[in-house]
Amino acid sequence: MKRLLALGAVCLALCPARLAAAPVEQSVVTIRAMPNPSDPNTYEKQGTGFHVGGGLIVTAFHVVQSARKIEIAPAQGEITTDVKVRAIDAMHDLAVLSAQKLSTLPALYVYDRIPSEQEELRMIGSAAGLPGSVYLVHSVHHSLVEITQFSDLSGNSLFPNAAPVQVLQIQGIIYGGISGGPIVSSNGAVLAVADGSLAEGGAFGWAIPSREIERLLRSPPTLAGIENYRWPEFPFAPDRFRAMEYRVRKNSARANLLSNFTKTRNRLGSLTEQIQSLSLRIDNGLSVCDVSLRPAPGISESEFTPDMVTDELSEWRPDFRRMADLLSQRYGAEHDLRLAAGSLNELVNRATLAPDVAKRVQSSISQIDLSHQAVATDSYEDSKGINQEKTLADLRSIANGPWEIKTMDDVNNARSRCSDLKATVSEYMYNFEFQQWSSAELAYFDDVGAVLQNLYPLVVYVPA
Repeated sequence: MKRLLALGAVCLALCPARLAAAPVEQSVVTIRAMPNPSDPNTYEKQGTGFHVGGGLIVTAFHVVQSARKIEIAPAQGEITTDVKVRAIDAMHDLAVLSAQKLSTLPALYVYDRIPSEQEELRMIGSAAGLPGSVYLVHSVHHSLVEITQFSDLSGNSLFPNAAPVQVLQIQGIIYGGISGGPIVSSNGAVLAVADGSLAEGGAFGWAIPSREIERLLRSPPTLAGIENYRWPEFPFAPDRFRAMEYRVRKNSARANLLSNFTKTRNRLGSLTEQIQSLSLRIDNGLSVCDVSLRPAPGISESEFTPDMVTDELSEWRPDFRRMADLLSQRYGAEHDLRLAAGSLNELVNRATLAPDVAKRVQSSISQIDLSHQAVATDSYEDSKGINQEKTLADLRSIANGPWEIKTMDDVNNARSRCSDLKATVSEYMYNFEFQQWSSAELAYFDDVGAVLQNLYPLVVYVPA
C-alpha cells in the first residue's frame, strides 16, 4: 500500500512523443460508442482500440458498454459501423469486437510479459478523439498489482467493491479517449491495454495485462449484433477524481460547417470574381443615379417639385439586385468560413486535452496566424470600414424601384446614398488591393481547412 500512496507525492510528468512507429499506429483505431443513436441528446463515448488480426479489435469494455451503435475509425480509410461483439470480460474491463472491413489493417502481436521499471513503453491512442497520440510511459513495478489496493492520498480505496483484478501500474495519466489503446514495447509487442488513471498531486494509471487479452481471444466467440446485445454491468469504476469514460456530444453545426468548408471556400472565390466583374456596370449606374437626381441649379426648397428629377435607372435595376445578392452571399460565405476557423481557438483551452494534443492545436493555429497575419483577424470590409448592412440596404433600395421624392431633403438623401454606394463599389471594382486581399484570404482558408480536417474529431466532438 505504501508504494502506491507514495506515488501521489511524486511529480510524474508524461513525455509525449511522435515516434516513427507507423505500422503500430496504423493498427490503432478510434472507437465511438452511442448508447442511443436515435436520440441527439444522448452522449457518445470515445476510446481507442487496436487490430490483432482477422478484423478483431481489442478495446476496453467501458468504452463500448451499453452501446447500441459503434463506429470504428482507422488511422486511414473509411469509418465502419459493421461491428459485432466477439467476446467481453467485464471484470477485467476488456472487449473484443469483430469488424471484418478492418481485417486488412496491420495486426499487433500480443505478448504476455511484465515489463521492468526501467523499460520504455509507448502508450498509443486517440487523446480527446484525435488519433496518433503517443506517450512514453514506464511500469511502476516489475509485477502486477491488485486494483483493490489503489487508494488516494487520504487512504480511501478507489475500488472498494471490485474483484481482486491484477493490473499493470504505470507512471502517467491515461487521458480521455486513450482507454482501450495498446501499451507496447520497443519492438511493438502489446504488453497491456490502457484502462484508467488518477491525478492527485502526481499521476498514475493502470492497464490490463496482455495475459488477459490472450485468454479472451481464446474464448468461444459470441458474434452478437450491437443493436440487441445485452451488456453486463461494469463492475468497477472510480467514483471521484478522473472518470474512466470519455463522454462527448457531436456538434452538428460544426460538422456541417466542416463538411461544406471546401465548397464554401470555392463559392467565395467565384463570388469575388462575379462581384468584380459586375462592379463596373454598377458604378456606371450610380453615375446615372447621381445625374438623374440633380435638379436645375439654383432651385430652392420652396420651388422644388418632384417632376424636376427623373428616374433613369430602370435598365440598371436588375444589376443592382444581382449585386446585392452576390454581396450578401459573399458576406455569408465568409462569415461561415471564419466561424469554422474560430472554432480552432476554442480547442486550446479545452481542459480535457492531453498535453501533446493541446500543443499540436496551438502550433497549427500559430502557424496559420503567422502566415496570414493580414487577413486572419478582419474581413476586407472591416479593414475598409464598409458597413455591410447599409451597403445591402442601399443596393436593394435602388433595385426595388424609384425612390419616393417629394422634397429637396429626399433628393439630398437619395444622392447621398448613391455617393456612399459609389465609394463602396469602387473598393471592389478592378481594385488591385481587393484582388490581393481575396487571394490571400482564400489561401488562409485553404490552410484553415486543412487543419480543421486534421483536427475533425476535436472540432466536432465536444465533451459532454
